[in-house]
Amino acid sequence: MAREPTAGSRQRPARVADEIRRQLGELILRRVRDPKVSAISITDVEVTGDLRLARVYYTVGGDEQDRVEVAKGLRRATGFLKREMSERLRLRYMPDFEFFYDESLDRGARVDALLADLARERGAEDGDHDDTQDSEEDP
Repeated sequence: MAREPTAGSRQRPARVADEIRRQLGELILRRVRDPKVSAISITDVEVTGDLRLARVYYTVGGDEQDRVEVAKGLRRATGFLKREMSERLRLRYMPDFEFFYDESLDRGARVDALLADLARERGAEDGDHDDTQDSEEDP
Protein backbone atom coordinates (compact mmCIF):
# COMPACT_ATOMS: atom_id res chain seq x y z
CA MET A 1 0.00 0.00 0.00
CA ALA A 2 1.45 3.40 -1.03
CA ARG A 3 1.99 6.04 1.59
CA GLU A 4 0.07 9.30 1.45
CA PRO A 5 2.48 12.19 0.80
CA THR A 6 2.90 14.42 3.82
CA ALA A 7 2.90 18.21 3.70
CA GLY A 8 6.67 18.18 4.23
CA SER A 9 7.28 15.76 1.35
CA ARG A 10 5.18 17.94 -0.97
CA GLN A 11 7.14 21.03 0.07
CA ARG A 12 10.56 19.44 -0.37
CA PRO A 13 10.65 19.74 -4.19
CA ALA A 14 9.78 23.43 -3.84
CA ARG A 15 12.54 23.95 -1.27
CA VAL A 16 15.04 22.07 -3.44
CA ALA A 17 13.95 24.09 -6.49
CA ASP A 18 14.50 27.37 -4.61
CA GLU A 19 17.95 26.29 -3.51
CA ILE A 20 18.85 25.13 -7.02
CA ARG A 21 17.70 28.48 -8.43
CA ARG A 22 19.80 30.40 -5.93
CA GLN A 23 22.93 28.25 -6.18
CA LEU A 24 22.75 27.77 -9.95
CA GLY A 25 22.37 31.50 -10.54
CA GLU A 26 25.47 32.18 -8.44
CA LEU A 27 27.40 29.35 -10.09
CA ILE A 28 26.58 30.54 -13.61
CA LEU A 29 27.50 34.11 -12.73
CA ARG A 30 30.82 33.29 -11.06
CA ARG A 31 32.14 30.06 -12.56
CA VAL A 32 30.87 29.66 -16.13
CA ARG A 33 33.42 31.12 -18.54
CA ASP A 34 31.14 31.52 -21.56
CA PRO A 35 30.16 35.23 -21.41
CA LYS A 36 26.83 34.62 -23.15
CA VAL A 37 25.84 31.93 -20.64
CA SER A 38 27.04 33.95 -17.66
CA ALA A 39 24.71 36.78 -18.75
CA ILE A 40 21.50 34.78 -18.23
CA SER A 41 19.05 35.24 -15.37
CA ILE A 42 17.43 32.19 -13.82
CA THR A 43 13.74 33.02 -13.50
CA ASP A 44 12.34 29.75 -12.13
CA VAL A 45 13.19 26.15 -11.33
CA GLU A 46 10.65 23.34 -11.13
CA VAL A 47 11.72 20.02 -9.59
CA THR A 48 9.78 16.80 -10.04
CA GLY A 49 8.39 15.09 -6.94
CA ASP A 50 11.06 12.38 -7.04
CA LEU A 51 13.79 15.08 -7.27
CA ARG A 52 15.25 13.47 -10.41
CA LEU A 53 14.60 16.31 -12.87
CA ALA A 54 14.95 20.08 -12.55
CA ARG A 55 13.45 22.27 -15.26
CA VAL A 56 15.41 25.51 -15.24
CA TYR A 57 13.83 28.59 -16.85
CA TYR A 58 16.04 31.50 -17.87
CA THR A 59 16.03 34.79 -19.74
CA VAL A 60 18.75 36.53 -21.69
CA GLY A 61 18.92 39.79 -23.58
CA GLY A 62 19.51 39.86 -27.29
CA ASP A 63 17.93 38.42 -30.38
CA GLU A 64 17.00 34.91 -31.45
CA GLN A 65 20.57 34.10 -32.51
CA ASP A 66 21.84 35.02 -29.02
CA ARG A 67 19.22 32.73 -27.49
CA VAL A 68 20.36 29.87 -29.70
CA GLU A 69 23.99 30.43 -28.69
CA VAL A 70 23.05 30.55 -25.00
CA ALA A 71 21.07 27.30 -25.32
CA LYS A 72 24.09 25.61 -26.91
CA GLY A 73 26.35 26.95 -24.16
CA LEU A 74 24.01 25.67 -21.47
CA ARG A 75 23.97 22.21 -23.05
CA ARG A 76 27.78 22.22 -23.07
CA ALA A 77 27.93 23.37 -19.44
CA THR A 78 25.29 20.98 -18.06
CA GLY A 79 27.77 18.33 -16.86
CA PHE A 80 29.94 20.94 -15.15
CA LEU A 81 26.90 22.56 -13.54
CA LYS A 82 25.57 19.24 -12.27
CA ARG A 83 28.96 18.29 -10.75
CA GLU A 84 29.33 21.66 -9.05
CA MET A 85 25.76 21.61 -7.79
CA SER A 86 26.19 18.11 -6.34
CA GLU A 87 29.03 19.44 -4.17
CA ARG A 88 26.87 22.35 -2.99
CA LEU A 89 23.53 20.64 -2.36
CA ARG A 90 24.41 17.23 -0.92
CA LEU A 91 21.34 15.45 -2.23
CA ARG A 92 21.19 11.67 -2.57
CA TYR A 93 20.54 12.13 -6.30
CA MET A 94 21.37 15.30 -8.15
CA PRO A 95 18.53 16.13 -10.52
CA ASP A 96 19.21 16.25 -14.23
CA PHE A 97 18.89 19.76 -15.59
CA GLU A 98 16.71 20.75 -18.52
CA PHE A 99 17.01 24.38 -19.60
CA PHE A 100 14.14 26.32 -21.15
CA TYR A 101 14.04 29.89 -22.36
CA ASP A 102 11.40 31.71 -20.30
CA GLU A 103 9.14 33.49 -22.77
CA SER A 104 6.90 35.02 -20.11
CA LEU A 105 8.86 38.30 -20.08
CA ASP A 106 8.62 38.54 -23.87
CA ARG A 107 4.87 37.87 -23.70
CA GLY A 108 4.51 40.48 -20.98
CA ALA A 109 6.38 43.04 -23.07
CA ARG A 110 4.12 42.30 -26.05
CA VAL A 111 1.01 42.72 -23.89
CA ASP A 112 2.37 46.02 -22.52
CA ALA A 113 3.04 47.24 -26.06
CA LEU A 114 -0.47 46.27 -27.17
CA LEU A 115 -2.01 48.04 -24.18
CA ALA A 116 0.08 51.16 -24.88
CA ASP A 117 -1.07 51.12 -28.53
CA LEU A 118 -4.67 50.74 -27.42
CA ALA A 119 -4.32 53.63 -24.96
CA ARG A 120 -2.84 55.83 -27.70
CA GLU A 121 -5.68 54.94 -30.07
CA ARG A 122 -8.28 55.70 -27.42
CA GLY A 123 -6.51 58.96 -26.60
CA ALA A 124 -6.61 59.95 -30.28
CA GLU A 125 -10.32 59.07 -30.50
CA ASP A 126 -11.11 61.09 -27.37
CA GLY A 127 -9.22 64.09 -28.79
CA ASP A 128 -11.38 64.04 -31.94
CA HIS A 129 -14.64 64.79 -30.05
CA ASP A 130 -15.71 68.34 -29.13
CA ASP A 131 -17.23 68.82 -25.70
CA THR A 132 -19.84 71.54 -26.35
CA GLN A 133 -22.18 70.36 -23.61
CA ASP A 134 -20.21 72.16 -20.88
CA SER A 135 -21.14 75.73 -21.88
CA GLU A 136 -24.95 75.72 -21.72
CA GLU A 137 -26.29 78.50 -19.46
CA ASP A 138 -29.75 79.00 -17.98
CA PRO A 139 -31.45 82.29 -19.03
